[in-house]
Amino acid sequence: MQKLKSFFIIIVAFFVLLTLVSLLMPSRVITAHTIMINAPKEKISYYLMDLNNWQKWNPMLENASLQVSEPSTSVNGYITWKTNDKNNGIRILRKDYSSLMFNQTREGDNTVVNELKIQSFKDANDLQVEWIGIHQLKWYPWEKFAGMFLDKITGPAYDTALHRLKVLAENN
Repeated sequence: MQKLKSFFIIIVAFFVLLTLVSLLMPSRVITAHTIMINAPKEKISYYLMDLNNWQKWNPMLENASLQVSEPSTSVNGYITWKTNDKNNGIRILRKDYSSLMFNQTREGDNTVVNELKIQSFKDANDLQVEWIGIHQLKWYPWEKFAGMFLDKITGPAYDTALHRLKVLAENN
């Protein structure tokens, strides 16, 4: 019985220690992915700023049955769809000629604030498209520790979407 009690105390102490360490970790994780695209800014904006065009380049939406708002280009424009019986959504928060900020929601998950930016550089023909994802984490230790690997989890999807956008903008 003494061994079982000692084991239980060690497990509780370990969990308390993990919780205290996780409280020192940030609650917000920012991931950023970029790509250079050799296409006019108007063409890139056409694919980014109109939600009706997102299924053409965003792999998350490619086989989904989408409901897109009308108008699909304005603030509060949205896309909704289901994946594995969970509701998903994207809603435009802010937009201008070279950037688009939107919320991405999935039933049961935290909302992710995203921003897509088109930037030009002096003496460069290509334009940079940057996708920034801002993930707000809960205080749970497992969520904070998982935040350390968030870029490894979400990064490939961002990179695939940006690569598809590049191919679409450069070839059409």
